[in-house]
Amino acid sequence: MNATTRKQARVQTIIIPQEEDRIPNDSHLDEGEPTWSIILSFYSITVQLLSELQLYNIISFIIGFIINVSGNAGYPIQQNHLCDRRRGSTFTQRVSDVKVSCIFMESCILPCSFKSSSKDLIRWVKKEKHDLRVHFFNDNQDQLMEQHQNFKNRTSLFRDQLSNGNASLLLTEVKIQDEGAYSCYTNTLHGNKELYIHLTVDAPVTNVNIDQVGNRITCSSEGIYPKPELTWSTSPPINTTLQNQTTVLQNEQKLYNISSSLTASDDYANLIYICTVRACKNKKTTTFKKTEVLLGGQEAAGGAAAAVVLVLCWVLYNKKIKGKITSALYEGLSGPL
Repeated sequence: MNATTRKQARVQTIIIPQEEDRIPNDSHLDEGEPTWSIILSFYSITVQLLSELQLYNIISFIIGFIINVSGNAGYPIQQNHLCDRRRGSTFTQRVSDVKVSCIFMESCILPCSFKSSSKDLIRWVKKEKHDLRVHFFNDNQDQLMEQHQNFKNRTSLFRDQLSNGNASLLLTEVKIQDEGAYSCYTNTLHGNKELYIHLTVDAPVTNVNIDQVGNRITCSSEGIYPKPELTWSTSPPINTTLQNQTTVLQNEQKLYNISSSLTASDDYANLIYICTVRACKNKKTTTFKKTEVLLGGQEAAGGAAAAVVLVLCWVLYNKKIKGKITSALYEGLSGPL
């Protein structure tokens, strides 16, 4: 009797890097298919290869998945580092999260839909270590007695659209502290539903200022979020590295002020300095042409010379007038009595 021995190779590793808009899933196992634990429409391709050791290598990737998320699906998504609200830690959110970007101190809508009935309950909370109650609606009316103070007088529902299943939240005067994950929970005669919204706040770069004190040029911008970056360049470009000192400070509103200064080079004439401040959503650039430091001294010397000339003219004029008066007096005295 022939015995068939079957050996199995367990899955040892699953590697999920990112290649532009592709997310490969590279696994080494004896047989089978990898699965993606996400509930979204996407186009996936899976390739299964048999190695010389009779081991299967399975590579799977999805194409066209645009939402920048990670979390339940277990894969990180690379994103613009200037948009990372949590530098030095993993930026994660649920795959099902709706991502909403709001502008600082403006109004913003957090979307939520449900199947309405004659008896609806809507509860909005901000997901933190201890959930913050944002807005509560029950028995056909707002119930805000337990609303967290951070949201006082800043939230409302679209009451005329509740019957159409619109439970979206209007949040006014958006602050940096509003950033984070929110839950929209609805309970109706049709059942309950919970939707997660991830809110980010941006305060874009509005202006960039450059001024000069002596031979020192300073570029600055204020009221930015998240943390910005500042870079220097010149026109025409030079081979010398621009040595600059940059400081970034955060004010009480959690907005960033950035400032950078450098010593202007004396080796290049007609050099234009370019300062660029970049934030998550935008960037602004301004240019500056150095004013010669000696110009002020030359102007002062010119002014002093002009003053000396005026004084000399005044002295000569007075001498001339005095000479005429003296001559007239002499002629008067020497005339007939």
